[in-house]
Amino acid sequence: MKLLRFSFACSRKVAVYAQMCNRYLDYAPLWITIGWCNGCFFLEAKGEQGELETLAAAIGKDFLYSIWMTDARIEAVDSRIGGRIPLKTRTVIGPFCQHCHPLFADNQSPQFGQTDLACPVCHGEQHPSAAISFADIQGFAQQLREQGEVTLAVGGHRTTLRMLPFTDAAPQRAHVLVCNPNRLAANFSAEHHHVMALSSVEKPVVTLFAKPSSLQHPITQTLYGVRFAWHRALSVLAEILRQQGVDYLFYRTDAPQLSVAWVANQWSECDVDAAGSVPAPFAGLKAPLHDSATVRGLQADWHKNIVTFALSAPSRDTSDRTTHALCALHAGSIESDVWRHQAVIYFSNQSPGQLVVLDPRLNPEVFFRLRPLPQTGQQWWQALETQGRHDFLSRFSARFPDDTAQLVGMHFTGPRDNLTTLFAACACVMGLATTEQSVQQLADRVIAAAMSFHGKNAHRIDIGFDESLDDNQESNVSISGLDFYQTLASVMAFRLATDGDDASVPKLAFGIMDSLADHLATWIEHLDGKHGIEQVVLAGNEMTNECLAQRLAVRVGKNFPLFANRRLALDSSNLSVGALLLKQRRGRGW
Repeated sequence: MKLLRFSFACSRKVAVYAQMCNRYLDYAPLWITIGWCNGCFFLEAKGEQGELETLAAAIGKDFLYSIWMTDARIEAVDSRIGGRIPLKTRTVIGPFCQHCHPLFADNQSPQFGQTDLACPVCHGEQHPSAAISFADIQGFAQQLREQGEVTLAVGGHRTTLRMLPFTDAAPQRAHVLVCNPNRLAANFSAEHHHVMALSSVEKPVVTLFAKPSSLQHPITQTLYGVRFAWHRALSVLAEILRQQGVDYLFYRTDAPQLSVAWVANQWSECDVDAAGSVPAPFAGLKAPLHDSATVRGLQADWHKNIVTFALSAPSRDTSDRTTHALCALHAGSIESDVWRHQAVIYFSNQSPGQLVVLDPRLNPEVFFRLRPLPQTGQQWWQALETQGRHDFLSRFSARFPDDTAQLVGMHFTGPRDNLTTLFAACACVMGLATTEQSVQQLADRVIAAAMSFHGKNAHRIDIGFDESLDDNQESNVSISGLDFYQTLASVMAFRLATDGDDASVPKLAFGIMDSLADHLATWIEHLDGKHGIEQVVLAGNEMTNECLAQRLAVRVGKNFPLFANRRLALDSSNLSVGALLLKQRRGRGW
């Protein structure tokens, strides 16, 4: 007889895994012990070869993939470390699981459409979506066919579905519900890790770019937040529409959504959904400098090594937005347990992008901080003219009058000390802009074009330093910025050199991402010679740009270990927790 241990290493404590471990305490054929230790769920069993093979098959079927699972293994051990006491976990009533979903959501099943089907494993019949009848769902499908839009109300949240994209001028990225997973690759560029995430127990939103060959209807080649059906009613509705030849729907919802990004070869949460619940408590912080900190309205409170979160008014933020990169660096230290010789590459559309390093004495050095870019395209153009590029601009405007008009007529709303503003300006001069698009949507067009390029060599785009005095920085502190005017001029030059060939746009977009990653690698090597760099943290919601993240993995990751928070988000909870370690004085009331 052998004693085997089945273990699932997770970056976060997955409630469904804990519940499944507890369920296996009632596994009759064998004596099962379970536990949670060092970030691993595990089950132990002793038996004959055939018994253990049967158990392994059952566990493999029940423990579905979670985006927070980092490793799974089976190993022979000499003794047990688990017990028979159920694991403590919050009760999660999932809408469905692998046992019931094939029954009510497969049109070939006799129980198809029975959203209230009882499940002894997940108890999904208790989920609010189970209250929507099959007849109602059929009515929704008919309304979609006839009117093109329908709204579902589930658990106090509303989800609106459309056959065609929403026509109002919403600035956010469009979201898509996949009805036919078998045709996902025909409509979107989805790799294996994307498909795994979409199919995971969390059913997160994954960012993909659309292929122009979509047959359902013309679709813009840009980025979309893609998701599989996340409750019973949607699963049945998607199956009905799949039979009718519908591959996907556009949707908007006020329900909480988990958005994730593939950074440093694992999944990370992008940020906390404003409509969602607060993050789960974070354990392991021993001695912060503050007991409480608030960043962007998310408050972190420390007590006895545990950090809990609560929503707060943004006006009560305890840290200036220029410190957010350092907060992200501290959060990386907390989670990775690397406290010295560490740098952070932080890019966010809400806070200034920065490259910051901690010296051996834990003092921060800001290598660069992005400066606010012009608010209008006219100001961009004027700034380029004052830099001695009048003749060059005349040639560009003569060859590309429409692109020039797009840039000059552009208004860049929101924070502008970020990559998003740069990419939006680049979209204008690359022929990717339309007048009704927001800054984020324009930036998405550039990122999507870069992701569509499959070559290895691309244009070298110039990115220099801006040593001019920043009006917003203290007079006794000199912090360089990046000269994105030079970057935009370089993009325009390549556009002229290719004579506006649209087939060259993906290569040019990829060149922007690859050149930025290459410059960052050079600068980090410089900092390594000065301070010694043992780890580079990637943070900020602009790291959800998967092309940039992949090029950083190639350019920077070849010489330095890369780290991205898994237990904390990339640009929300990590900042609040990291702010607990900021060396700063606070005003009264804190």
